[in-house]
Amino acid sequence: MGHWTDLERATGCSVVLGPEGGMRAACAVRGRATGTREIDALNPRHLVDRIDAILLTGGSAYGLGAADGVMRWLRERGRGLPVGSAGIVPIVPTAVIFDFDLAPGGKADRWPTADDAYRACTAASADVAEGRAREPPSARRWGRAPLRRAAWEAGPRAAATSSSARWWC
Repeated sequence: MGHWTDLERATGCSVVLGPEGGMRAACAVRGRATGTREIDALNPRHLVDRIDAILLTGGSAYGLGAADGVMRWLRERGRGLPVGSAGIVPIVPTAVIFDFDLAPGGKADRWPTADDAYRACTAASADVAEGRAREPPSARRWGRAPLRRAAWEAGPRAAATSSSARWWC
């Protein structure tokens, strides 16, 4: 698991990299305004029976583009679904959260990019600390509702799983 965080803008992304050869996974998507990419690959009837990584990211719909960085990182290492002479296609289901209003002033001018997600992959480790990932630098000053602050304190992974999808690997 790897993380990239922009504390100033209160956004970030977390990636779970599967082992060589991929991993099986499933999810339940709930809510009225979910943001996802490649979630169909998790359906047991789908052609793809394994995925290479899962990305949970901030940035609402803009954050979905961060998955390109995870795909690039995996492709550079030869990991993905073999597609004949075309090579490989890394399978990276992605879910986003709406975190624009967490930044000071609710300024929505920054979200995780492909380069940021690539950095999260580079930082990935099998050693995953449990508990709070980060606290926003001005959490007290923002005075956000306890639920939103609690989601942030639990980290990007918990925030994403609490609002858009629940994942099982």
